[in-house]
Amino acid sequence: MLIDKLESYTIHIAELNRRKNRTQLSRLLQHVNLPSSLKYEFTKVQKTYLLRVHIQKLALPYLLSFLGFHYYTVYQVIRTKFEHELIPFDQLALTERRFEFYIDGLTDPFIKDKVIEVLHHGTKLQLKYTVRKNILTLTCTLEEAGTTLSLLSRHHIDIYQAYAPLQPHAHIIRIS
Repeated sequence: MLIDKLESYTIHIAELNRRKNRTQLSRLLQHVNLPSSLKYEFTKVQKTYLLRVHIQKLALPYLLSFLGFHYYTVYQVIRTKFEHELIPFDQLALTERRFEFYIDGLTDPFIKDKVIEVLHHGTKLQLKYTVRKNILTLTCTLEEAGTTLSLLSRHHIDIYQAYAPLQPHAHIIRIS
């Protein structure tokens, strides 16, 4: 039996600033069936309401696909200890940014082909993306990133983190 430790994640979901949507989501989360109990709370960070969940890491993709099947648009998913890297919604809304999706098993050719097929045939969007190791990097607007995240999660692709980094990571390549 694989013992998975509990992690805290912060999920940025569309329309959580409205109390009605938070209560609907709260009722929906009470009926979700996961291997372990789901502890959640709504917090307000930078004038935006966020969903903070305490869940097993392996159960996070199931929660994201559950939210996608119930038509909730998820903009960003990040571990709570990196919550300071979340970019406020008003800065993300209109500009085109670089989003990073950490996908489990993206080094496997089958999963990589499935992700590329979903990106090409699943949307009508013209997406600019790169694939490296376990990271899918998209350059798009916030709405397009949310649509892509829910589309990938509905196709049973395990996403463990999706956010717009404040500063791009330096990739050092050694050529010999």
